[in-house]
Amino acid sequence: ACRYCSSPGMTGPKPGRWRGRAVTHMVDEIEQLHHRYGASSFNFVDEDFLGHNRLAPERAAAFAAEIQRRNLRIAFSIQVRPDSLDETTISLLTSSGLVYVFVGIESDDPEDLQMHYTAMLAHRGAGNMEAAARAETLFKRFKAEESAQAITGDRRRAKPEENNERQMIHEHEGVRLR
Repeated sequence: ACRYCSSPGMTGPKPGRWRGRAVTHMVDEIEQLHHRYGASSFNFVDEDFLGHNRLAPERAAAFAAEIQRRNLRIAFSIQVRPDSLDETTISLLTSSGLVYVFVGIESDDPEDLQMHYTAMLAHRGAGNMEAAARAETLFKRFKAEESAQAITGDRRRAKPEENNERQMIHEHEGVRLR
């Protein structure tokens, strides 16, 4: 889960905490705007358009299918968490007009950003090559880019004490448990 997510309801174990608008209602509104006003480009300002990871593939498929069923020729952009995307989801959405995806940066901590790499190595070690291949694909797709480092750079330089995980040698301070 995001360390600095502004939507704490997204981080819980219960996908029911996130309430997405019904796909048919969204597409009804898109269709109305498209036909009545000629709108052809839509930017969904939703911190996670696809919803909880377990819901994301189904929601993406339903949205793409509804856009295509109504033969709407539109372009749209969305915001998502990187772990709610996969090749199938991207392909489905692209075929229905997706042109831009804003992917939230989960963390500027290299240990977090290397999660998929570690999973790939663990699956390889366990002999599960199918899971290792999937983790490798995700690692290559979501690995930290220089642009992400530029976005977080000013804060990291201004507050180095908040970035212990980025330091070559660091200590973790203990906390008393109640």
